[in-house]
Amino acid sequence: MTTASTGEATDSSIRLYPNPAHKFIKITANNPIKSVSITEMHGRMISQTQFTGISNEQRVELAQLVSGIYFVTVKSDVGEKVEKLIVH
Repeated sequence: MTTASTGEATDSSIRLYPNPAHKFIKITANNPIKSVSITEMHGRMISQTQFTGISNEQRVELAQLVSGIYFVTVKSDVGEKVEKLIVH
């Protein structure tokens, strides 16, 4: 998995699986997850979900995505993490 720095604090506790994925991904972190955004390779935002609860685990459905490579940005109370996601 590839991660990228965005200039903001990085939350290294954030985990995304399975990767490669088919129908969904699960995201876990040590801190509450605030939002998840999915961007395609050319930078176009595909989806963005805001979470209002205090959950450290979220499930994100991928049914709307075609096979390819995407970037998932996960924001928590501590910072954010960007990971490359492969969808089959």
